[in-house]
Amino acid sequence: MEILAERSGLSAKNTSAHLRTLRDARLVETRREGTYVYYRIAGPEVFRFLGCLQTLGRARLAEVERLAEEYYADPDGLEPVGPDASRR
Repeated sequence: MEILAERSGLSAKNTSAHLRTLRDARLVETRREGTYVYYRIAGPEVFRFLGCLQTLGRARLAEVERLAEEYYADPDGLEPVGPDASRR
């Protein structure tokens, strides 16, 4: 867990909470050896799911970046959206 915390830039406490959530959701499995707990992805379907989620995130991020570029290029070119727009 300490290695994950260090590489992700999160605190050990926060990383531990995330890992518990993933374990409770059965997305990771654990193995204990003495005082150490080892985590691994629960199976190939979880690995494929994470790959799909990463692809989706990249696609959405590209869309957001495109919209931001459009806004900064021509801030008056976009229509304002009211708070009720998300309910449609």
